Amino acid sequence: MKRFWKFFGAVLLCALLLPAFVLAETPDETAEKDFSDSADILRELGLFQGASGGYELERAPTRTEAAVMLVRLLGKEADALSSARAHPFKDTPKWADAHIAYLYANGLTKGVSASNFGTGACDANMYASFLLRVLGYDDAAGDFRYGDALSFAYEIDLLSSEHLQRLQTDAFLRGDLAVLSLWALFTEVKGDPLYLIDRLVSEGAVPAAAAKRYTDVLEAENLIARGFFLSEEENGYESRIAETYSLSEAGYTPITSRYILNGKGLLTDAGWREIYEITALLPDSEESYTVFRADGWLYYDYADGKKFKTPADPDAEEDTPRTLSGLFNRYKSVTIEERDGKTFIQEELSETPAEQRARETVSFLFGVDEDLIKELSREDYSTKLRHCTDTYTLDAEGYILQWTENIEFYFRLLSSFRDRPYLLTYDAVSDYSSHGEAVELVFPKDLQDYPLD
Repeated sequence: MKRFWKFFGAVLLCALLLPAFVLAETPDETAEKDFSDSADILRELGLFQGASGGYELERAPTRTEAAVMLVRLLGKEADALSSARAHPFKDTPKWADAHIAYLYANGLTKGVSASNFGTGACDANMYASFLLRVLGYDDAAGDFRYGDALSFAYEIDLLSSEHLQRLQTDAFLRGDLAVLSLWALFTEVKGDPLYLIDRLVSEGAVPAAAAKRYTDVLEAENLIARGFFLSEEENGYESRIAETYSLSEAGYTPITSRYILNGKGLLTDAGWREIYEITALLPDSEESYTVFRADGWLYYDYADGKKFKTPADPDAEEDTPRTLSGLFNRYKSVTIEERDGKTFIQEELSETPAEQRARETVSFLFGVDEDLIKELSREDYSTKLRHCTDTYTLDAEGYILQWTENIEFYFRLLSSFRDRPYLLTYDAVSDYSSHGEAVELVFPKDLQDYPLD
């Protein structure tokens, strides 16, 4: 997944004035959610069944449980269960005998002694080594050193930097086993451009329909990210974005606001730099201003002479979906279609990120602080989502030509003063052109003098 995460981080930089997905949990809450969500996905794929007390994600996995998971990830559980193989170990539970016998017969385990497999806990380094071998890496041949399995797993993007840091200091839990197993499924097998899950589908170990939901998400994100940044030499663009907000209430004429953004962007050695010339067509007025993005700041220059600056995406790292399960659960559906020499990708967001976009839209239109909206009760603020979709059009070479966004939702804000809900429709059409370093950005010389807003 190395290419995917490189591109995915970059494509989020393009969302200067568009809503972005937000992870609101604390690190501990994010880890706990990643545990349960990863386990749910593995269960859907037929690879994780849980223990007698449920998933039991907060306890350490045993060597036996890790071995069973290894057989499943090898795609050999059906083979193991249908065989009469035996093993010499006296300490394995009956429910795992077939799995241990398969590993023993194929030279994949020797146990802790001639007669004992080992009933102790499986640690992070041990399980990472198991997964690396499943992916075709051989420590005996020098691909990696057993004691450095975690570090090597990070190098091939089998786990994130956050997860690596946690596993280097904290106990290895069944939740970690689920997370690492999920990442392994969507990591390329050594010497093969396909993911491990593709191999399991081809061998009939994982249902194709269940796998497709997740492989489509990764394929779409890879195509989109590559569309924005085909190479380091061709990373500039010009764009025109038209944003339309329509606010309706039964029996009243819709109130419409429109924003036209003509922009240029370029990834430089100094970081991402952009210029947007914006025209705001409001119901009762019109105004123009320019936004410059450079050096981690957004600089605003209004036609009336007002100037100020604000930090650019101060929480960008925290807002990025850092977990693979979080990325998968971001979407309700993803479709990819090739037609007339172009690729069309449509992504429908699931409820949580869609509601986040709804809050951001309400906050923008009404000038209500988003944190305040989060604190309002359901009587004071509520939403009912109709849909939230992003559609991308790529040309034959893979460049992004257009990005459209649409969200429709009913909402009540301080409903004690309004009996009927509003319907808010947001449409954005972003057209891209002129990729390459030929894009020129000219910044004012007095940006350092802009006051902090």
